[in-house]
Amino acid sequence: MDVLSLSKYRPRFFRSIMFEMGVIYALIVTVTLLLFSAVFYYVISDTLYLELDNEVRVKAEEVSANIRAYLVVKGKEPGALAYALENEIAETGNEVLFIS
Repeated sequence: MDVLSLSKYRPRFFRSIMFEMGVIYALIVTVTLLLFSAVFYYVISDTLYLELDNEVRVKAEEVSANIRAYLVVKGKEPGALAYALENEIAETGNEVLFIS
C-alpha cells in the first residue's frame, strides 16, 4: 500500500479545505508567536542587563568618590581607611569582604 491509497481511508473531515486552512492558520500563529517571543526575550534581557550594568557602575563610582574624599580628609596614613571601614561596618551592621 502506498500513501495515495491510504488517503482514501482517512475521514472526510481531514481531507477538507477547512481542515487544511485550520492547520495552516495554526502553523502561522505558532511561528508568529515564537518569533515575537524570541524578539521580546532578547530585548528585555538586553535592557535589563544594561540597566544592571549601569547601576553597578554608578555604585562603583560612588564608592570610589567616597574613598577619595575620605583620603583627602584623613590623608594617606597607614590603616586610616581600614579603621573607617571597620567603624562603618560596626555602625550599619553590613558585612564587607576584605581582600588582601
